[in-house]
Amino acid sequence: EAASVHPGSVNGMLDGNAWRSCYVAFHERVKTSKVYVRDSTPVPPLAMMLLAGGELHREHGSGKDGNQLYETGGDGYDEILALDGYYRMHVPTQAAELVVKLREKIQGLVRRLILDVDATRKNASGGGRDGRGG
Repeated sequence: EAASVHPGSVNGMLDGNAWRSCYVAFHERVKTSKVYVRDSTPVPPLAMMLLAGGELHREHGSGKDGNQLYETGGDGYDEILALDGYYRMHVPTQAAELVVKLREKIQGLVRRLILDVDATRKNASGGGRDGRGG
């Protein structure tokens, strides 16, 4: 269901066309006379590629003739980063490689952090799920 930015929000004063990104993160969704989001912030496409979704794939950016221009800014010689097969962003080949590597590093750090938190909780509760070490 489509939502609008709540008029009481700071971003409610902005025209959506003035936003530099078509992606938004928000804290709360409410329905009054229509559906609104509160505490919203635009999310840059690069942040989506680094931090969101499941699968990130690289695709060759050329069109059928190898020189097709794209609405999203591709020149036919770049690459497309495709997130979950839906979100796409044209980037130079070297940048695509760096984004993929950086995303892998970030995911590794997040996995390690989750494991560390789980281990800390397990130790704090006496080593077991029931708090008695078993």
